[in-house]
Amino acid sequence: MPAVREAAGKTKVADIDWPTWRAVDRATLTFVLQGTRVLLIRKKRGLGAGKVNGPGGRLEPGEEAIDCAVREVEEELGITPLGLEYRGENLFQFVDGYSIHVYAFTASRYRGELRETEEATPLWTDLDSIPYDEMWEDDRLWLPHSLGGLTPQGRYIFDGDRMLDWELEVDGKLYVLRALAEADGPLSARELWSRLSGTGVGLATVYRALQRGVEEGMLESVELLGGGARYEPKDREHHHYFLCSTCDHAFDLYGCVDGLESLVPDGFRLTGHEVVLLGTCDACGDAA
Repeated sequence: MPAVREAAGKTKVADIDWPTWRAVDRATLTFVLQGTRVLLIRKKRGLGAGKVNGPGGRLEPGEEAIDCAVREVEEELGITPLGLEYRGENLFQFVDGYSIHVYAFTASRYRGELRETEEATPLWTDLDSIPYDEMWEDDRLWLPHSLGGLTPQGRYIFDGDRMLDWELEVDGKLYVLRALAEADGPLSARELWSRLSGTGVGLATVYRALQRGVEEGMLESVELLGGGARYEPKDREHHHYFLCSTCDHAFDLYGCVDGLESLVPDGFRLTGHEVVLLGTCDACGDAA
């Protein structure tokens, strides 16, 4: 496998031709969810022995990833995961030449009696207390996205247990839709990016997610007084805006102004209206 040999010794993600890259092994990781908990394991043997991770292992010849995910959980914990959903892929290149392509899954429930085996010790863990310090370095980068319902795509360079370089792509549409649904007014791309700090979603991803949201009819773009595009969910009820002249943040105003029709000259036909009130918001007013 020439691509494997060419990748050996590389220390930067950008130095590898990933479209032609092929892993020595393919494997799965599965995370069973139960309310606010996730089922992890402490691995007893094999790659990553002693570390905490999700149950999983290598695909057998001719085996599909989802079938491997079920088999590995059964072998390591004695239960059958149910309601499996694909949650992304991670490509790992080690400087010694070894490489592995890992498919991640979540399961919404399981059947059977959970037990410790020769391969793993089960660990039910609160989602907000995942012991990343006891896991592979990359897990803290992509696992929160997978557990949040996204499908991150990661590439990593390792020297033994030490991560040398990484690159992660996250479908930010879900994050963008959530942020806009919770916002008190339309947001620009940069406002959204600022609110999503800490999620791993980059500015370019925000722009792509906004474009997709508009194209798919979930979002609409509004321009207030020529101030550039802002975005909001398309299904919101009729509303107007308050634009702060200090911080430039826009706020939704629900309700309408009566009597606008009386302002329309004879012979004109009113088809709609948009009202923007100007002033300072409470935060800027308090700071003044």
